[in-house]
Amino acid sequence: MKTTPSIKSAFAYAQSSIKDAARAITVARRRLADNRALLRKIAQACSPIEVSLTALYGVRVSATLDDLEGFKDERLQAVLARLVDLGPEGEKTADYPDYLNRDYTFTFAGASGETITVCVVAYVTGDSPTCRKVLKSVSTRVVEDKTYELVCD
Repeated sequence: MKTTPSIKSAFAYAQSSIKDAARAITVARRRLADNRALLRKIAQACSPIEVSLTALYGVRVSATLDDLEGFKDERLQAVLARLVDLGPEGEKTADYPDYLNRDYTFTFAGASGETITVCVVAYVTGDSPTCRKVLKSVSTRVVEDKTYELVCD
């Protein structure tokens, strides 16, 4: 039985995709191995919070704290202080008022000039005594929708 060209090209594409995935995994393993000491320190700084780690498209560590009384909560402040003590190259925050959430992002210099990003995601409770969502402004938008029909002569 002969295979058609489209089946051959599908097999070739699948084989190429598998090779690309294998290469990406090899690179991710190397990234983790090269940065093991710093990643261990970061994990210890985030303790006792569970962290997740991704390394396929750069090294990224994420940790989430839920049900905080506010952003001055001792658990959060302790984690942030330990991360600052590790000497990050950069720090920034981003607020998400709709979710009563603030992300704290730290960047560290990893092996071979690679950047390691650490994101601590902090959520305060809806009844927090120190944080609340306050309406800042209301805006109205006018959207123009166009409707077409097909007319054939």
